[in-house]
Amino acid sequence: MKDLISVSPAALGTAVEPSMQGEPRLMALLRAEAMRRGDSISYMAKVLGVTHGYISLLSSGRRQVENVSPAFIANCAAYLAVAPIVVKLAAGIVELGDFVDHTAREDVLLQRLFSDVRRDPEFGAVWPGGEEELSREQRRFVAYCYLQAMMNCVVMPRDDANLFRIVGECLGGRK
Repeated sequence: MKDLISVSPAALGTAVEPSMQGEPRLMALLRAEAMRRGDSISYMAKVLGVTHGYISLLSSGRRQVENVSPAFIANCAAYLAVAPIVVKLAAGIVELGDFVDHTAREDVLLQRLFSDVRRDPEFGAVWPGGEEELSREQRRFVAYCYLQAMMNCVVMPRDDANLFRIVGECLGGRK
């Protein structure tokens, strides 16, 4: 299960200018922080321990943000005044699977999650039950939705076409 967790700039308290929307999220956050501080991109690059050209390569997508060094992540975290995990999330390096015990079977994890849903004061009150009648993919989809609501972040399968098929099954399969 390879899922990404995305953080929004708003969650970090940083507004991203519309002109930055095409950039990788981490680079947009760094540029927004530089603008907030009044730093030039060259100065920011120096603080981050890289060149202005490297920042340009990352911003344009000619270098992959997912492949930055641990030192760059640490420097970005210090510059943004956030934990390194936040930088990794913004760079798309960390996946949901990084937070899951890989030795546990998916069925057990889903069973635990639905147990949590039933006990949840908000969701449990409206949950109709019957998750055992759902297919594994339908249970996964419900789990994604629940986790998205609980963690206030985007948790989506990488295969969007598969997601839409699952949504259709969920909507059409349970009446």
